[in-house]
This record gives sequence, C-alpha cells and structure tokens, in this order.
Amino acid sequence: MKFIKIKSAKYISDYKIKFIFNDKSVRTIDFDPFILNHKSPHVTPYKDKKLFADFEIINGVAISWNDFDMSFGVNDLFKGDISIPDHTEFIKKSVSKKQSVAAR
Repeated sequence: MKFIKIKSAKYISDYKIKFIFNDKSVRTIDFDPFILNHKSPHVTPYKDKKLFADFEIINGVAISWNDFDMSFGVNDLFKGDISIPDHTEFIKKSVSKKQSVAAR
C-alpha cells in the first residue's frame, strides 16, 4: 500500500492552494470558510493573504504556517476536509463528567 504524500503545493489566490499528491491527483482547496470563520487567535493572522501564502510542506505529510501555528495533515487535504472541528459533544461529555464527579 502506497502512502499519500503532498508532492507540491502552490498558492493560487485569495485563500486557495493547489496541491499535487504523489499519486498524481490534483486538488485545489479554498480555505476561505475556515480562515474567515475560525475564532482561534492562531488562525486570525492568516486572514492577511500575504501571511496565508507563506506556508511550507512538512515531509510531504502536512502543510504548516509559522512552525505549526496553523497546520493541516495530508489525509484531510487529500479528502478536501478542512472544516472547523465541532467539539460540542466532547465539551458536553467532559462538563457532564466533571459535574457528576463533583456531586460525589
């Protein structure tokens, strides 16, 4: 089984990056929804398109900005899945667990 790797990545425009993978597949990903809707202070600086365009490929397995301030793994990029994670259920379970422990 061959592992998917990022062979190259090129900034196109706005928040779009074109990826070529080692299996020769090509995918252009628009990061606009992620960048403009994310609230993390680590992501906010990359609304500046000049900063967004300054990324690097890490060993073919990820792209990163400013030493992992923001990064995406090859599997998510290959699938085109750069959505903002919804941790709502995890947070609810975590809070519920803490409340039940405190009630003891």
